[in-house]
Amino acid sequence: MQVPCSVAPLISANHPVHAAGAIRLFAAFACMFLIGCSTLWIERNEPAPVTESKPVGTQSNESTPPLSLPLPPAPSKPVAVIVGGKLSTFHELTDALAARMVQPYEIFAIADGSTQSLLNKIRALDPPNVVAIGLPALELASQLKDTDVIYAQVFNPPAGHRGVEPIPPFDMQLAYWQQISAKMQRIGVLGSTRMRNVIDSLETAAAAKNIKVIRREVSSDKETLQVFRAMVPYIDGFVFLPDESVLSPDVIRRIIVHGSRNNLQILVYSPLMFDLGAYLYISAEQTDVAEQIVALLEDHDTHSRALTTMRVRIQTGTSSNEAG
Repeated sequence: MQVPCSVAPLISANHPVHAAGAIRLFAAFACMFLIGCSTLWIERNEPAPVTESKPVGTQSNESTPPLSLPLPPAPSKPVAVIVGGKLSTFHELTDALAARMVQPYEIFAIADGSTQSLLNKIRALDPPNVVAIGLPALELASQLKDTDVIYAQVFNPPAGHRGVEPIPPFDMQLAYWQQISAKMQRIGVLGSTRMRNVIDSLETAAAAKNIKVIRREVSSDKETLQVFRAMVPYIDGFVFLPDESVLSPDVIRRIIVHGSRNNLQILVYSPLMFDLGAYLYISAEQTDVAEQIVALLEDHDTHSRALTTMRVRIQTGTSSNEAG
């Protein structure tokens, strides 16, 4: 190693006195030089610490999940409303139902022609629910498989369907009848075997109001007329059930005429029968029927729903009074 020039004069023959001290001084200086060089090498070769910096106000893509938006709901399939005739009450109910429906719907009217094309259209629609207004509509809707069918305006419907009762509860009817006829103590009723359940309900409601029911089961229109005439002297009123299996237009007219001649109060559920001269006509409020249908569509109740109101018309001579 070459000694720095600033130190060399200290080690020479011309200065023997200072030789030993110079050597010690040289050794100390050399150590300091080596330590400084070693420290400098370490400082220069040690890697600088690495720090991660992020822009202010931004987030890393790794920590931010992708934005997920919910899919829009699938459009609801429309409810099929089948109108089974041209009766004014059917169209009144259709209008009341349209004003209250929340679900989309399509109306199908049964015409005089073939119903097969109408059935094909409804099948193509694939509705989740079908509202059948009238017995012909219910018979058509019953041919649809895996479809919830709700009936209305159907007297004594077949088993296996749910819907709205066609007439107000008998206890409501009898309570009103007693209000306008205080001496109402015995009522007569006729019907075929298909009307047994209906007549049972009438008998139960009448018993609660101390009214005796005289019931007879018939099998033809001629038998109906004969049994009615024999029953008239023993009753104060007659409940004329619309049992088409044992009635004909001629028998209906003759029963109403015979009852009027004997001052017998006859309760009917058809405006046509009332126009023939029956004393009392009770029907459903179509707004009430529509509300019960909407409730069945929303609640999926498996039972039929009763009406809560009724419409009443009373015959007075050749005219009639209507009461709500």
